[in-house]
Amino acid sequence: MLDSNLLQALKLNIINIDYCKLDCSWHYSGVKGPFSRLYLVTGGEGYIYHNNQKFHLTQGVMHLCPGFTLSSYHCDDYLEQYYIHFSDEMDGQMGIFTEDVCEYQVQTGPFESGLFKQLLALNPDKALMEYDPEKYNKKNR
Repeated sequence: MLDSNLLQALKLNIINIDYCKLDCSWHYSGVKGPFSRLYLVTGGEGYIYHNNQKFHLTQGVMHLCPGFTLSSYHCDDYLEQYYIHFSDEMDGQMGIFTEDVCEYQVQTGPFESGLFKQLLALNPDKALMEYDPEKYNKKNR
């Protein structure tokens, strides 16, 4: 757990945020972006692979993929989710997530969904124009 002094030094920058409905074209391998990704799944299912683990994305799951993490994404049918791409910095150091202190996936409820909706309402013009990570990773560097 981070202490309050470290939390006060934490700077987060939202790069992209939106709600999307994906299909089987959401299938990317070898993704390694310079920012973290946070997903809140509202329907369907998909998979994310990183840190030598396979994570199942289903309704009510919130998933974190830390920046600079080699990952792959897969959806067989459809996946509905909120997404946030963000950079994080603490005391001039990039990245607050480490393997030994990070829980990548948690179950959520109405509270977390409400937070995503509120963040989206506060940042209405930050949607991805292209879902291919090869294209948006280059743009956001």
